Amino acid sequence: MRNNAVFLDEIPEKDYHVGQRILTVLKEGGRGVTWFAERMNSDRSNMYKMLARPHLNSEFILRASLILDHDFFKDISEWMKSVKSENQQVLIDKKSPKRV
Repeated sequence: MRNNAVFLDEIPEKDYHVGQRILTVLKEGGRGVTWFAERMNSDRSNMYKMLARPHLNSEFILRASLILDHDFFKDISEWMKSVKSENQQVLIDKKSPKRV
């Protein structure tokens, strides 16, 4: 019998794209990629490549959070909670007897 842990094969296919979220926060704040790249000690071209990635390392996310004054870790945490909640409902639905 398995516990209530979420297994990778059970996670819905929708995935959190932190690079896209950073671009959204930049746009909402009226900032551009060049502005952000300069503060991240990078260049515009490289930054577009970085932000195209759905997964970024924690140091990058931390620096982006500080520069943009936005808690991207909180965004990720909220996404994880929604996935866990959806996943638990899927597991409950699978275990429920089918009614005729």
